[in-house]
Amino acid sequence: MRISSGDGLRPWGIAAILIGIFSSTYVFSSMNVALPQLAAELGADPGQLKLIMGGYATALAVFVIPAGRLGDRYGRRRLVIIGYAATLLVAILAGLAPGPWTLIGLRILLGATVALYLPQLLSIIQVSTNGVARVRLVSAYAGAGGLGTAAGQVLGGALLQANLFGTSWRPLLWVLGLLGAIALFGAITLPSSRSPQAAANDHPGTIALGLLIACFLVPVSLGPTAGWPIWMIIALIAVLPLGAMFWRLERRLERRGGVPLVPPSVLAEPAVARGLVIALLFFGAFSAFMYEYALISQGQWHASPMRSGLSLVPFALAFVVGSLVVGRVRIWLGSNPNVMIVGTIAQIVALLALIVLIGGSAAEPSPWLLQPLLVLLGLAQAWQYGPLVATVMDGVPLAVAGLTGGLFATAQQAALGLGVAVYGALLTGLQTAGLTPAQAMAGCLAVNVVSALVVLGIVRSLRRVAPA
Repeated sequence: MRISSGDGLRPWGIAAILIGIFSSTYVFSSMNVALPQLAAELGADPGQLKLIMGGYATALAVFVIPAGRLGDRYGRRRLVIIGYAATLLVAILAGLAPGPWTLIGLRILLGATVALYLPQLLSIIQVSTNGVARVRLVSAYAGAGGLGTAAGQVLGGALLQANLFGTSWRPLLWVLGLLGAIALFGAITLPSSRSPQAAANDHPGTIALGLLIACFLVPVSLGPTAGWPIWMIIALIAVLPLGAMFWRLERRLERRGGVPLVPPSVLAEPAVARGLVIALLFFGAFSAFMYEYALISQGQWHASPMRSGLSLVPFALAFVVGSLVVGRVRIWLGSNPNVMIVGTIAQIVALLALIVLIGGSAAEPSPWLLQPLLVLLGLAQAWQYGPLVATVMDGVPLAVAGLTGGLFATAQQAALGLGVAVYGALLTGLQTAGLTPAQAMAGCLAVNVVSALVVLGIVRSLRRVAPA
């Protein structure tokens, strides 16, 4: 597929954009396949494993909108360059972490550095392309994200299997640093852009949102294995008042003429609000599936890291292929919501079949039965993700382009982190109740089906409010 913008995006600049989204998913999926090694070599318990995964995603969620504002104000290319350079440094340090809490801290910092460049990518696409060029580049952007997921699984499994010089999981993070170094060269060629109406950062809102997510993520991650000490219960209770305080801060700032972290007026746009709810449900289920599969395949099924990673390659490649053809599918079906409806129905069918296949036996399913279902699931999710990105982009005014990448990335990354915590707690609870790991995963997949049915209802309503 040929991609050209005609508006200042050169081939190396396009490469830098695609490497950026590739890296952001690679760093998540590569650590996912390394969870058993992190538990064995660093002594990380299940709660710490959830924080290793969730800490990165939630830090990215908290900082991505402030970073989008910085790009609007000081220049998006500048933030991309700074973000890639900072990610290079932090990835090297994270690969040297001596223990689980050090790794958790550096993964949180890594989320903050990725946040510097990630929202700028969609914003650069929005202000530098239009028409067919934008559709093609957004499709490639979605495909690169899926390819990063596949590469994280395969390359992560290969590096773990090779155990180069006894370094085990550490090169997985150093590869991220290498990607940052390569992307720096392309980032220099990106067109310079900023918003003439760039908003100041909402510091009280950022702090409130960070506290809100932390008060939910930490107790849900650590509580099931830590016996729910009183401070965790208090933190969970504090979520509701913190949420109310966050919303009051946002409404007050907007009434005073400022632009809050999450503007209530932007969320009043039906396509944006419903699209973000879909993103929360979609990515929460996605991250949970990846987390559960790594633990079950390497645990109950006794697969090696390499084989565990390779077994998800068809799923990830189907996502990539589905993303690349979604533009044609949209033409056939007439609108983004119609594509999402077909994708959601296909996802429900695949999940129901997986529940029967995985939950029906303690043995590893036959690849002849498992792989077609994973391919269907990958295609289905591609036909949800790309149109969802387009729906959110179309619902945000050009004057606040940073919010296009920012709002979507916040919902996406918050869901990735919280999905691991919530579904991980459910997985632990079901096993504690006496289910086998595979049966517990089937139970989590059943919750995914319920989530997908909710998504289906919301998508159907989008046909009345989203642009065709």
